Amino acid sequence: MNCREIQDIILTDYIDGRLDQKRKCFIDEHLEHCHQCKEFFFTVQERLVMPFSQAEKQKVPAVIWDRVKEAIEAGQEQPRVSLIDEILERLRQIVAMPKPVFAFASVVTLVLMIGILPQFLMSNPAVKIDAVGQVESLSLLTGTGGEVPASESVDLGTPIEKYFL
Repeated sequence: MNCREIQDIILTDYIDGRLDQKRKCFIDEHLEHCHQCKEFFFTVQERLVMPFSQAEKQKVPAVIWDRVKEAIEAGQEQPRVSLIDEILERLRQIVAMPKPVFAFASVVTLVLMIGILPQFLMSNPAVKIDAVGQVESLSLLTGTGGEVPASESVDLGTPIEKYFL
């Protein structure tokens, strides 16, 4: 840890006494060897802790405690809203549509998607390619020969070939 991280810990957990024993020992050891952090610690003690530790503690009137108690009890009486209901309520506030209109729009969208999607997929046939003609053309271009015997299979079994052949 560097001095900046040590000073951050001093400002938070070390001053409050909320460090575990291992980290407290580490900070104590660092304060013994680091003059800058030791000075920082004493400054924090003097300016932040001491004024509050010497301050007179005020007694809170009973009326205020009664109001706090009533507010807590009133907050506990409210029924818990489920997460789904809360999300739906926020969605309704954003969309600001009456429930029947929102439901109708959802149903129409689903019907259109179910009706249009299969037609789109079925009306787009795969392109048919003459595999034997392609192989013959390539072999002529490369100079390896001309015709491919009809008994030879030109399907090599890869998905792209199955698609195009």
